[in-house]
Amino acid sequence: MGPQQGRPGADLIGVGRHTAARDHVRSIPGMNVRTHMFGGMCVRTYVLNFVEVDMTEHTVSPATRAVDGYQVPAAGRWRIDPGHTSVEFVGRHFMLTKVRGRFTDVEGVIVVGDDPADSRVDVRIGMASVDTGFDQRDEHLRSPDFFDVSRHPDASFTGEVTDWTGNTAKLVGHLTIVGVVRPVTLDVEYLGHAADPWGSERAVFSARTEIDREDWGLTWNMVLESGGILVSRKIQIEIEAEAVFQPAGQ
Repeated sequence: MGPQQGRPGADLIGVGRHTAARDHVRSIPGMNVRTHMFGGMCVRTYVLNFVEVDMTEHTVSPATRAVDGYQVPAAGRWRIDPGHTSVEFVGRHFMLTKVRGRFTDVEGVIVVGDDPADSRVDVRIGMASVDTGFDQRDEHLRSPDFFDVSRHPDASFTGEVTDWTGNTAKLVGHLTIVGVVRPVTLDVEYLGHAADPWGSERAVFSARTEIDREDWGLTWNMVLESGGILVSRKIQIEIEAEAVFQPAGQ
């Protein structure tokens, strides 16, 4: 059989498609088109040149800076975001089972100094917002046996950084619960920075410490027949916080 005949106009369509594809490739930044002859055929090769780009200037945010080779939050006022901050505590039931709770009413300010070691924190916690996932236990915690929220609705913490090394720090301050003030030291870590879709700059921190609740007069307990106690004295405090940068004047 002889060669098959193409559809009328097929060659023109093919040429048009080839030309459009060639023009598209040529429009790609860094793309070079080379034409040479090979075995009587015209061959085009497309070479994409990769250019090394210094991205440093594109990753620097006005809400961060470098100190001793580490990225840290910019100096200034950072408002704690209650919707993305978790203040949790962990105790033990029968001295064995971990019981977790949290406070959902949290607000405060972090003021980062020109020297990060000169930073300070002020936080208020609404004690009625305690949530352990069990209503009966939560009501007991709100009662005079524990937080006595009708007389002491808020707890507070005020602290200052005493040591900032890399992305970690010691935060030394005073925690007030049921009107009793006691010293507390937290281990703090700066986890990083993020720009949210609404134009705000956020810094993320975590903090940990352990306290003895009886230091604040929270002494309610029950002695078990086995010789132990119902609720542990030692309480772990775990904090995850997002703070929003407040430009001067806000």
